[in-house]
Amino acid sequence: MSNTSNEILFHEECIEHFKNYWDWSELSSNTDLKLNYYLIDKFIDLWDWSEIINRYYDDASLYTIDFLEKYVDRIPTNNLQNSYLWYSIVKRRMKELAFEIVSQ
Repeated sequence: MSNTSNEILFHEECIEHFKNYWDWSELSSNTDLKLNYYLIDKFIDLWDWSEIINRYYDDASLYTIDFLEKYVDRIPTNNLQNSYLWYSIVKRRMKELAFEIVSQ
């Protein structure tokens, strides 16, 4: 059930109802589950954070320095540098620096 692509199962109420039955590592990596801060916070102790920071198909606006700062105590530091979260933060910063250079 945790690795299904059935979006009906991924409503907050359904996740809550079956929270003791989910394979949270599989659910954490399932890109059919659309994550947001509210959903992450609601089940904060259940997520597999190594999977959460590597979800390539999520909205890139989720993976920011703010995300890192908010969940720094949850994110496994040994997985951070090779994660999609890290890639997104670095890519965003490179664009900001390029814009600053061009704007001068």
